[in-house]
Amino acid sequence: MTTTVTADHVSAEVASKVLSAIDCRGSSMRVVADAIHRPLTTFHRKTKGEEKYEFSLTELLRIADALDVEPRSLLPEAFSPDCSCGCCKCGS
Repeated sequence: MTTTVTADHVSAEVASKVLSAIDCRGSSMRVVADAIHRPLTTFHRKTKGEEKYEFSLTELLRIADALDVEPRSLLPEAFSPDCSCGCCKCGS
């Protein structure tokens, strides 16, 4: 199954997952902004979900570490394997 996903959709989904993780872990935007070495204003722009200000993979790793969550929990569904083993070939 092929799904058309736009870059803006992916950026918005990642931003939403980051905000949800912050809320779920009882953290704050300032704590996470500091963890990724960005000013709070820049972090706010990134959480708007626009492609122009999307999070880098390095930032997502730092966010995951700061919030003590699995990095993959911050990735969009478009990057999730279709099968349980993760190979995307066996269809299991």
